[in-house]
Amino acid sequence: MKNIKIWLTTIALLLCNISIKAYEYDFMVDGICYSISSALNKEVMVSNGKNADYLKFYYGDIVIPETVTYSGETYTVAKIGGWAFYREDRVTSISIPKTIKEIGSKTFYQCSDLKHVYYKGTIEDWCNISFSDEFSSPLQNADHFYINEKEVTELIIPNTVEYIKDYAFCGFKNLSSIAIPNSVTEIGKHSFYRCKNLEACYFLGTNYPMCTPINDCFNGTHSNLRMYVSDVELAKEKLLCVSSQKIIKYVDFTQNEFDYNGQVPTPSFTNNLSVYDLSIDFSPISKDAGTQYVVLKGTYSNGLEVDFPYTYTINKVPLVINVNNTEKIYGDENPEFTCTFSGFVNNEDESVLGGGLAFSTKANKMSGAGTYSVSANATAKNYEISCTEGTLTVKKAPLTVKVNDKSRVYGDANPQFDFTYVGLKNGDGVPVFTSALNTSAKATKYSAVGEYEVAVSGGVATNYSFTEYIPGTLTVTQAPLSISVQSTVREYGEANPEFKFAYSGFKNDDDTDCLTVAPTVVTSATPTSSVGEYEITPNGAESTNYAINYTSGTLTVNKAPLTIQAEAAERVYGDENPKFTFAYSGFKNEETYDVLINRPSAKTEAIATSAVGTYDIVPSGAEAQNYNITYKNGALTVTKAPLTVSAVSAQKEYGEANPIIALAYSGFKNNDNEDRISEKPAIAIEADKKSDVGEYAITVSGGSAQNYAFTEYNQGVLTVVKAPLSVIAENKERLYFDANPEFTYYCEGFKNDDTKDVITIQPSFECAAKQTSTAGEYEISLSGAETPNYEVNYQSAVLTVSKRTIDVKVGNYTRVYNEENPEFAVSYSGFVNNESEKVFTAMPTLNCVADKTTDVGTYEITASGAEAPNYDFNYTSGMLTIEKATQEIVWEQNLEKVELGDQVELTAFATSGLEIEYEIADNNFVSIYEAAGKIYLDCFAVGQIVVRAIQSGNKNYHSATRLTKKLIVNDPTGIGNITNSSKDSYIYNLKGERIATDRRNLKRGVYIQNGKKFVVK
Repeated sequence: MKNIKIWLTTIALLLCNISIKAYEYDFMVDGICYSISSALNKEVMVSNGKNADYLKFYYGDIVIPETVTYSGETYTVAKIGGWAFYREDRVTSISIPKTIKEIGSKTFYQCSDLKHVYYKGTIEDWCNISFSDEFSSPLQNADHFYINEKEVTELIIPNTVEYIKDYAFCGFKNLSSIAIPNSVTEIGKHSFYRCKNLEACYFLGTNYPMCTPINDCFNGTHSNLRMYVSDVELAKEKLLCVSSQKIIKYVDFTQNEFDYNGQVPTPSFTNNLSVYDLSIDFSPISKDAGTQYVVLKGTYSNGLEVDFPYTYTINKVPLVINVNNTEKIYGDENPEFTCTFSGFVNNEDESVLGGGLAFSTKANKMSGAGTYSVSANATAKNYEISCTEGTLTVKKAPLTVKVNDKSRVYGDANPQFDFTYVGLKNGDGVPVFTSALNTSAKATKYSAVGEYEVAVSGGVATNYSFTEYIPGTLTVTQAPLSISVQSTVREYGEANPEFKFAYSGFKNDDDTDCLTVAPTVVTSATPTSSVGEYEITPNGAESTNYAINYTSGTLTVNKAPLTIQAEAAERVYGDENPKFTFAYSGFKNEETYDVLINRPSAKTEAIATSAVGTYDIVPSGAEAQNYNITYKNGALTVTKAPLTVSAVSAQKEYGEANPIIALAYSGFKNNDNEDRISEKPAIAIEADKKSDVGEYAITVSGGSAQNYAFTEYNQGVLTVVKAPLSVIAENKERLYFDANPEFTYYCEGFKNDDTKDVITIQPSFECAAKQTSTAGEYEISLSGAETPNYEVNYQSAVLTVSKRTIDVKVGNYTRVYNEENPEFAVSYSGFVNNESEKVFTAMPTLNCVADKTTDVGTYEITASGAEAPNYDFNYTSGMLTIEKATQEIVWEQNLEKVELGDQVELTAFATSGLEIEYEIADNNFVSIYEAAGKIYLDCFAVGQIVVRAIQSGNKNYHSATRLTKKLIVNDPTGIGNITNSSKDSYIYNLKGERIATDRRNLKRGVYIQNGKKFVVK
């Protein structure tokens, strides 16, 4: 008898050289296996579990959660691992959370019954998932795809997506159209592979994504797939994986040029996406002339919104300006020009001219008399403007000429006369003459000082007519004559010298004889005038034809010699230098040092710290207005300073050696200290190391120093004080509810070999802890000790009351696989003071890793977490033993009325959910095979046999009692003869339907040819 087991899938995979990868999962929650992919980020992936023999694991509706909790940690489900649902043909739907960011290789390969995919995120979230290959997409077999319960057949990618990843919509059967926004820059490999109903792809912008043939993005889509774009040529450059015949422009605009008429044009267009009505918003189009690019918003009747680039031209229309004739006087501003228009449309007028109307002419305020053309210029964004010119006539202006008054110096020639014009325009300085003006004057070079008339006549100018002549006046003035005094020098205190003059400016051979009064001088300098320069001022000269000016001279007075000597001085070492005095020789005019601007100062090398000795006094710094100063040095003598020495009182503790005694000095100068003493004073003390507490004299004598004389000695006092003694309590320890131990102490700080014997009164102890005090720490304090030479201080100790230990023991338990765990219990030992678990602040928690679905075996039951103020806990674990469960086979199926050629699905199942195996005896009319995860009987001949259902159990279930069914295959055709005739004629199935003429391509089954049945095995 042939034993047919359901390993057919494994055998087929081996024959196809496909390697099945099995993951060892870390834990399982609600029937889904997980592996920890990142402990740091608390992330897990869905795994296919321990499936080395590739037994089917998942079935039905799978709902993957966003998070799972394992061993007290919450993990985010971030990935569906490779091979996780490989050939799980019993899975009918899957719900994927938005936390999934990656789906591994072969994840949903041959999930033949997976018909519904539910995604809990947005389409933007879906676009962010990374797929490893086409078999990682759950859509390859699914008929229906839902985003948050809403089925998706027409898809609009949000404009936040930049890249449609590899395999993103691979195998999406019911996707009929997709809209791709301007934000998408690239379409990944096989993104829409095998989307067999995808007929329309709408590109909503002009930044077309890169789509290369190597990526094969749209392979396997509907044969009528069309790419709708706004710019066909640009799209062809990017959408390389699509044939150019499939790239279609949304809209063809049939008109893009208009003549300006003052109204917004409405372009005509052809809608190439004819399956939907289209409305276009033309409001961005301007009515104004020019070539413009706009993006028009279009809306299709299916709700799709598309941008259409549109370039159009509006031509300008002609407009003529006619300028009117006018005139003006030379030098006037141009008059306001006027004109008329012809050519405005749509009741428009000159208000539409851009920047207004501008007239132009070569004539301006400066233009000479004559005739000039006038043209007009204007801009209008909607008109081509031309102009008919007008004429501007400029006439001569009237002008009055006056001779300007002039003056000259006696003895000079007459000057060139100029004129003042009344009536000049345009900033003209003078007219432009074609014939010059004529002047005449009565004065000559020798004419005396006075006034003379100057007449004017004649003259012709380009832009002016002379209408009035006004004479001017020539005034002859005195000639300048300079008289200067010669400069000279003398010493301070002398009389002024005789002063001399020099002359410049005589004309017509004149000399000093023409002066009616000779000059004199004035100066402020006297014999007592200070050193400096003094002005010598000439004045008083007179002459008829000359205006006299004077140039002063300078009298310079120089300084006299003066000698200053520093006088001798004396001081004590360390004192400041005394005020230095001086002797003077050389003053004049009975003057003293009061005439000095700055009195002299003296410097010396001696300072307050200078040693005893003699130092120069150097004078300097004197200033005098009338003297040149020289100096002579004096001498400074420095003597010794007096010094007092005092012993500084000190203190020491009992038992210590005498301290080093400091000396205090009174009389040091210049920040000196004892380092300046060459031989220090001697010190004597009456006390030693063993001296009792009290006061002892310190004496001092002797000593010498270079700059000081020791004049006085003062004694000090050494005070012996008590030494510190620490009396320290010792730490103690006991258990909760024990009596307190005996308290003890020790000392730190004894001197001179002293012991506790010097303590005249012993210390006493205090502690708040009682026998019933709770576990914790309690202070042990001391007080009351006395001793003559010590100052007692105390240090407390700690009495530690420790917790007692309670033994917690868990019992042992047994149950059957797939049952709930029994209620676990514990026992206690170790209480004191008549206490029980009522004193617990937290009861112990019992834990066991086994749950209802845990495999048969033995599992530890642990206790933990108990808390009590005065107790610690020692735990002893128990054991849970899980034994195999029983199972039954249920098979409610009648196999006695099967007909020849039927393919019968066997429907037996085990109450455990384990796979059923079927056995039949060797025969030549029926066989067993597997298809799409189900087991079928192939009835290719008439006969009768027994079919047995077997479930042999596993590690968690005992084997089930076997069930058998009688299989009877009947012949419904009434045809008794079976032949393998190869005659070539029509072939029929058992229903009488003609299906072929050639046996070579027939599937396994029973067929009729020439009225005879034959079998294909």
